Amino acid sequence: MAEPQLLVVDDDKAILELMVRRLERRGLHPDSAPDGPTAAEMLQAKPYDLILTDIYMPGGMNGLDILRKAKEKDPHTQVIVVTAAAALDNAIEALNEGAFSYLIKPFDHLSVIDNSVSRALDYRRLILDNLRMAEIQRRRGDLLEAEVTDRIQLMRRRQQDTAEMLARLPVGIIVADAEGRLLLTNAVAEGWMKRRTTGGREPVQDYLSRLVPPTYSTNTDIALDDVMLRMTAQPLPPLQGKMRTLIVVQEREPAPATGQGVSSLVSRLKPAIDWLADRPLARDEGNVVRGLQTQILAMERLQAAEDGPLALPPPAPSAPARADTPVVARASEPEPSAASPGPTPTGTPIVLTPQGLERREEPVPPPVSDRGREPAGAPPVRATPTRTGFLKKGLARKAGAKSGGGGSGKP
Repeated sequence: MAEPQLLVVDDDKAILELMVRRLERRGLHPDSAPDGPTAAEMLQAKPYDLILTDIYMPGGMNGLDILRKAKEKDPHTQVIVVTAAAALDNAIEALNEGAFSYLIKPFDHLSVIDNSVSRALDYRRLILDNLRMAEIQRRRGDLLEAEVTDRIQLMRRRQQDTAEMLARLPVGIIVADAEGRLLLTNAVAEGWMKRRTTGGREPVQDYLSRLVPPTYSTNTDIALDDVMLRMTAQPLPPLQGKMRTLIVVQEREPAPATGQGVSSLVSRLKPAIDWLADRPLARDEGNVVRGLQTQILAMERLQAAEDGPLALPPPAPSAPARADTPVVARASEPEPSAASPGPTPTGTPIVLTPQGLERREEPVPPPVSDRGREPAGAPPVRATPTRTGFLKKGLARKAGAKSGGGGSGKP
């Protein structure tokens, strides 16, 4: 801590030197002034922590004037006035002006100077410490206020962002407490809550009025005329000891009708299988494709049995005939060997034409082998026996023609 600055003012040289020596013995280094004007100049030159001044002094400036100038410059400067016993009224006036205390001379003992100076310096030190602490608290308060303000603004921004995100969700969001009071909703949920059925009922409102806070996630479907809503309720962490429930409202897609899934599958697979059937495939691959066509035909028949007769598209009158042999769609069966020919298959075949699959009320022709020979399973054709003599004569004529070189070739 810096050494305190003191100023002693008195027109009595003996008293002035006595007080200066007493303060020096305490380790202090006071300045001294013999009159008021000199003390005023010294006050303007440097600040002082403590001033000991006589009240009555020559030069037109007394101790009360020194007191006022010191308080104007620094209101926390401590002033001890020294006066004679006959001038107590002036001492009391000095106390009213802000003096710390007063001393009556002649001094009863020099210790009164020590005690007064110690108490005045301690008092000033406490005042300055309190001012510093107050400034620190003020700055902390400012920092705390700024931090609280920033946090409040951040919370407001987050709440605004949350509200915007909830408003943009494609599903309805509802947060309700245990008593059924709505704590939070978004625009989609409010729209569903306002919807009424043709009978005037409000299904969503009825669901919320009957809702019991669940302990785990539950799903409930409610009908709203031609719309089916899926209400998903799940518990939220308690807020201030109160249970909360989150309800997600979303429109449920209607379940496909009977056979609709099969029809959709057939409609997606059939063009691809027909495209494969038109490609030049190997024998085994062709059998696989024909088997797939058979399966698709079976699914079409199943759909026709559930929805009614299968409506086949009418053949185009000017459709050009295909150059190649139509592919017969039937289940792949093992081909009968030549040794054990099987019966000719009969029934209603399904033939792949440019217009699609068609029924033909005619026997199914036997499959043709890949080498253009007789149908598989047909009885072998017997060769007509030749005459051995004619064969030998012909061979002889050909051999004579080659050896004669230009003859008629006749025997």
